[in-house]
Amino acid sequence: MNQKTISTNNSCFLIKDSSLKDDFNSQIYTWLQQEGFVPWGKKGTYCMEWIYINIHSKIFAPGIPGIKVTDVVCNHAITFDEFLTIYEIFNKYSDFSVLQMPQGMPTKLR
Repeated sequence: MNQKTISTNNSCFLIKDSSLKDDFNSQIYTWLQQEGFVPWGKKGTYCMEWIYINIHSKIFAPGIPGIKVTDVVCNHAITFDEFLTIYEIFNKYSDFSVLQMPQGMPTKLR
């Protein structure tokens, strides 16, 4: 069985944002749910200022003090705005195969 988890395909980002301290009422949690993300079981504390987000499995996990939930991309936290940029790029390529590029994509470095 191919069950998706917080660490599926190692595409987990660690987001740090002080608004996450507002418990589950943070606008970030609202956005995640609107985008179809689901919480990872009942793990985590909804008043920590960091959250793990897996864009592949669409699962998120609030931070747990002193516990590393999973490996994160680039081994460092990013802002929610930075995550939104990455998420937009991820969605742009979601219908393409691994090495397929959209038409008109530049092939040279500037």
